[in-house]
Amino acid sequence: MDDRLSFSSWFEPLDFHEFRKRIMGESPLFVPPRAALAERLKRDLDVHSADDLLKLRDPMVKVWFHQLDGLHGAVQQKPADARRFYDAGMALYFQELAEFREFEAEVAAALGVPAPFVKCQFFCNRAHARTLVHFDSMDNVIVQLTGSKTWRLGPNTFAPAPLRNWTPLDPVAPEMRPYAPGAPPKDVDTTVSYTMEPGALLHVPRGYWHETVSEEESVSVHVVVTPPIWLDVVVRALIGELARDERWRRSDYGIGLDDPSSRERAGELLASLREKVAQWVPEDIVVPRVQPSAVHENTRFVRCARVTFATESVDPENAMARVTVLSHEYPMATTTMAPRDMRLPWVDACRWVNERATGTSFDASDLRRAVPAITLAEAQEVLGVLEGARLVRRRKGP
Repeated sequence: MDDRLSFSSWFEPLDFHEFRKRIMGESPLFVPPRAALAERLKRDLDVHSADDLLKLRDPMVKVWFHQLDGLHGAVQQKPADARRFYDAGMALYFQELAEFREFEAEVAAALGVPAPFVKCQFFCNRAHARTLVHFDSMDNVIVQLTGSKTWRLGPNTFAPAPLRNWTPLDPVAPEMRPYAPGAPPKDVDTTVSYTMEPGALLHVPRGYWHETVSEEESVSVHVVVTPPIWLDVVVRALIGELARDERWRRSDYGIGLDDPSSRERAGELLASLREKVAQWVPEDIVVPRVQPSAVHENTRFVRCARVTFATESVDPENAMARVTVLSHEYPMATTTMAPRDMRLPWVDACRWVNERATGTSFDASDLRRAVPAITLAEAQEVLGVLEGARLVRRRKGP
């Protein structure tokens, strides 16, 4: 729908840029009820009740309930069966709804994250439905569409910036202990309360304790965002970088046997790691947008981290090859240069650049000397292409 309200408009009167920069993922935000927003979103999303969601094409719907051990339970059901559970007083949780993929992509673009990181989900609660206190590893933006629901929030000092969801009724997973070494809390302080009525917006940052109770039958839309965290981004970049070095791809069955030769290799690899990372600059992780500009004979470039030139196929009869460039990013490798046909001398030039160690500096003259089959003008053009594909960047300073 062309006149659909944009995601950034949900936060008015707060400027969306300010929300994204200062609040998203950091602190709660409550925007009081705006009936006009609720009506507009119900129209734009075409969701007024649980029945509107149940009639969608192949919705993933889970029945949400409390187990005898106090934990939440959620069981996926077919829409017709889910409706019967809903009639019996249980809440419904809608996930993976194909009809909202376009909206999810819009939100992802606004937040600067990959589209799979955003999910548009819905909770349909009966009166008195409760969600027990817990924290999530995702950021949530919720707008109440119908009915009312009370949220109680509190800061999390036990496991700040968590990597997984957790409730005090669960045991503490070993994976949490590096950042949650203390005793798990018996009592959680959720003293800040927000009553969500139609058109109210609430941002619950990743890691914040929260619990809810519905005063009446209600429907709310939840934009759930998996945040881009430094740990994932840097580790993925490291894997892409280290995989270029055969030593890091080798197996070693002495690792678990206290083998002195394995310790020696570990020392060599750690020295290699320090050397490689020392060549990185912030632009290797937070990649700036390339502004096209002329490449001169003496324009100096450096080989970037985590980006790879690859040959997909070779046509020797026509002296051509099909090539691409990939960036090893989280959560998956992305194409920075779509597959294209390239003359073999150009392919040789790209391979020469690809084989340089990260941080190596060179210019078109260096490339021309390494690959005599191309002209100086072609070397300049190749470097311009690879700059656009983020395999190289212009060197700062002299």
